[in-house]
Amino acid sequence: MPRPAPRTPRQRLESLIAAQPGQRLPSERDLAQRFAIGRPALRLLLAECEGRGLIRRRHGSGTFAVDPQVPRLARVALIIDARIRLGDDPFFAVAVDALQHELQAIAAQCQLLRHAPGQTPPAPGMVGDGAVLLGSACGELLALWPPEAAVVAWLIAAPSSRLGRASLIELEDEAAGATAVAYHLDQGCTQLRFVGHDQHPSPRARLQGAQRAAAGAGISLELVPSGMNYEDGVAAAERLAATGAFSRTPSGLGLIAANDWLAAGLHVGLARHGLSAGIIGFDGLPLAAALGLPSLAVPIATIASDTISELGRLILRPGLAGRRLSYALRLQPAQPAREP
Repeated sequence: MPRPAPRTPRQRLESLIAAQPGQRLPSERDLAQRFAIGRPALRLLLAECEGRGLIRRRHGSGTFAVDPQVPRLARVALIIDARIRLGDDPFFAVAVDALQHELQAIAAQCQLLRHAPGQTPPAPGMVGDGAVLLGSACGELLALWPPEAAVVAWLIAAPSSRLGRASLIELEDEAAGATAVAYHLDQGCTQLRFVGHDQHPSPRARLQGAQRAAAGAGISLELVPSGMNYEDGVAAAERLAATGAFSRTPSGLGLIAANDWLAAGLHVGLARHGLSAGIIGFDGLPLAAALGLPSLAVPIATIASDTISELGRLILRPGLAGRRLSYALRLQPAQPAREP
């Protein structure tokens, strides 16, 4: 009886993908060793499999085998709070870009819609297979839409009784606020000021975490009321400079900005007066790295990838309830400022 011909690396890779639908594959290094081929050859096989829709690469997470039983998302609505101006809000601009990239990767049509508080919600037919909500004004849609709608909502405060078929993306903002305080304490700061406001869930939780951590360390922390964009940061720097809280030499005062856009304004505003201070922000945006500012980074690319996967999970099982998905913010240390 003839012996079966040995399977090729391509066949072995396809078998591995088929055996673990929806699961993360081993690293490229492990796969290359398993199939006894070089990594360049393996990458060609992976690119071929990706082109055939057998695998999907998620930035920062790895390579995943596609589950053929998960319904394909053909059309998804991205519904954004009408009060958010993407040109003035780098966080949401990056988030929208990341979501659109994920939808393009699966050849899904993306429709951008706006929703203002009290506005008539989009008809279910406009939503397509599912919807992603961004911004607090979109929270009211959770109660207005029919229960069968598959929805993933970013950073929207909602009680569990209102979730229905909606899954919520949440950030561990309070813990991040405490980490910001710990960072400044490690830098030798003896006084702290939180620049921002507590009118929205994320900055409020960041402030509360910072206040608790500062109180626990016996350190003074004051709130400097401010808006949340770059110009507000410049204006807050002007007010701080006028108080005489800074000297022209490094001091023990550390600033915690409610987000990176605000932190950038603070940094530039102080520099106009020849002043500097330890500043840490939140979100981990490229502009923070460009200015050499530390930040508590939100894993936006990972959240975007998980969001699209979560929509697929919801439409696969129509009776499935939504859930809360929580993400930690990681310290992105200060880097040397880039040359202009």
